[in-house]
Amino acid sequence: ARHDYRFFYALAPSAADSKWFDQIVKVDVSRGGGAVAASWARPGVYVTEADFVPRTGSTAAAAEDDGVLLSVLYNSTTDSSSLGVFDARSLALVDQFGLGGVVPFHAHGIVCPAWHGGCFTNP
Repeated sequence: ARHDYRFFYALAPSAADSKWFDQIVKVDVSRGGGAVAASWARPGVYVTEADFVPRTGSTAAAAEDDGVLLSVLYNSTTDSSSLGVFDARSLALVDQFGLGGVVPFHAHGIVCPAWHGGCFTNP
C-alpha cells in the first residue's frame, strides 16, 4: 500500500566547506518537488539521523509532523555529546540532555561489539 506523506527529515551540510553533517532539514514535498520548510544548525555542532517520535496521544487525524525529532549532537567546541529534542514542526530545539561523554559521529548508528574493545560507526 502506498502511504502519502508531505514531509521528510534529513541531514545535510550547512555549507560547501562543512566537514560533516551539521544541519537537520525538514523538506516539504508538496511544494513542487520539495522545498526546505525548516532547518536547524549551530556552529561546531554535528548531528545524527533524526528519529521522529509522535506526540503521545496523537490520533490518525493529527498533523503528520505532530511530534518531536531525536538526534545525537556532537559539540566540537566542548568535545561533548547530547541528545537533542526538536519540535518536528519548526525544528526548534525543545530540550537537550548531556550524555556524560562523547558519542562518536555517525549517520545511521554505532556498533560497540565486546570483541572490538571500542566503537565504530555504521554509515
